[in-house]
Amino acid sequence: MLLLDAVATPVVWVALLLPVLDAGVAFGAPAAGVVWGILSLVYIVLKLELPGSDGSTPDVLRLALEQLTAVAAVALPTTYVAGRLRDNLDEAQGARSAAHRHTWDLLIVATAARRLSETTDPAVVLEIALESSASFGFARSRYARSSTSGRGASCVPSAPG
Repeated sequence: MLLLDAVATPVVWVALLLPVLDAGVAFGAPAAGVVWGILSLVYIVLKLELPGSDGSTPDVLRLALEQLTAVAAVALPTTYVAGRLRDNLDEAQGARSAAHRHTWDLLIVATAARRLSETTDPAVVLEIALESSASFGFARSRYARSSTSGRGASCVPSAPG
């Protein structure tokens, strides 16, 4: 016979769930198991030592074990689900950050494309390309200019960005 009904025992023992759940969410199922074990020992000792128990020692011990089993049966699976939820939220945050970076990169490309479409001057086109490369995180960039006289090319560095 289970002694877990609300009439036979106070429901205050349900408060034992909170530290087990907190440990499980923060540190995982092994931590929840350790906290549950420590709480179990303390709870059983307190149940056996407190005056005013209306039952014999075996009945009180059985009641405490049933209550602690109920705590474990609720807290440990809940801890697992909460941990998975936390991991999923972390992954979603990482994906959101990556999407934000990609959005910023696309904004740079769109701005450069708009500026390029507004000019026909080759020097401005090169300036826009160099500025855009600095915006993408390149520390230095340069371009080569070929001579129309056929004598070769010169390399022109950009200003460090």
